[in-house]
Amino acid sequence: MYRKIVVPVVTPVYVEPLVKLASRLLEPDGEVHILNVIHEVSMPEIAKGWRSSLHIVIPAHEAAAALDIKVVPEVVVAQDIAIEILERAEALAADAILMTLTADPKHRHKIFGHTSSAILNHASCDVLIVNPLALSATRAAKIILPTLTVQPPPKTMQVAETLSTELGKLPIVTLHMRSGSSRSSTGTSGHEFQGTHGRVPRVLKTVLFPARFFHSNALLPTAILNEVRKEGYGLCIVGDEGRGLGREFVTRPFLEELFAISPCPILVLRGA
Repeated sequence: MYRKIVVPVVTPVYVEPLVKLASRLLEPDGEVHILNVIHEVSMPEIAKGWRSSLHIVIPAHEAAAALDIKVVPEVVVAQDIAIEILERAEALAADAILMTLTADPKHRHKIFGHTSSAILNHASCDVLIVNPLALSATRAAKIILPTLTVQPPPKTMQVAETLSTELGKLPIVTLHMRSGSSRSSTGTSGHEFQGTHGRVPRVLKTVLFPARFFHSNALLPTAILNEVRKEGYGLCIVGDEGRGLGREFVTRPFLEELFAISPCPILVLRGA
C-alpha cells in the first residue's frame, strides 16, 4: 500500500513491533525509514542520545533481516524534533508516517505533545497513529471500522483490507453510527467483499446513539468505544471523516480521549 514509510522512534522496545506493522502496509520493494531524532539541548544530552541510539539502530537491522524488508535507520540531531521529522519525510517523498503514542501515567491526558501534534496537523503524507496494543494486533479477532458517514473513507478501508489480508483475512466489521432514539442495532447485513488484496469477510451494522454524541468530539470516543465493546473488541481503525461530516473530526482533544480510555488496539489514520 505504501512505498516509503517514515517511523519516528524514541523508545527502543517499540522498534521491532513498529517495523513489523509497517511491513504489513508496505508495497513490494518498499522501504521503512526508522528515524531517531536527538533533541539538541546540550552536549551531555546529545552524547547520551547518540549512545542510546544504538538500542534503536540494532533492533531495526535485526527486524529488517527477520522480515526480509528494506529498513533504513537514521539518527539525527535537531533543535525541533517535529520539524526534523516533517522535513525528513518530505525529503524522502514518504507516503506515510507511522508512530505510536504512550500516556504519561501521572497525567491522564498527556499523550499528545508538540511533536505528535505538529506531525498530525502539518504532514503532507498520511499519518498513522497507533497505541501500544495495536503493535500486537496479530492477536485481534476482527477489524472494526466505526464511521459516522455511510462508508468509511476509502483510504481507511484500504488500510483495513490490507491488514485483514496480512493478519489472516480477519473479518472487517463496519459500524455505521448515526444519531437516533435508540442505542441498539437497527440492522445487520453481511457479505463477502472482493477487495484489492483478496476476498475479505465483511459485515455492515447500523447503530443508533443519542444526537449529543454525534455533535460533540469530546463525547464521540466514549460512544465509539461502547459500540466496539459490544462487538467484542478487535483492532479498531478510525479514519479522518472531516470532509464527510463538514467539520474537523480527528482533533487533538478527540484523540487524547480516545487513546486515554481505549482498552483495545487503536489505529487512527489521517489521510493526506
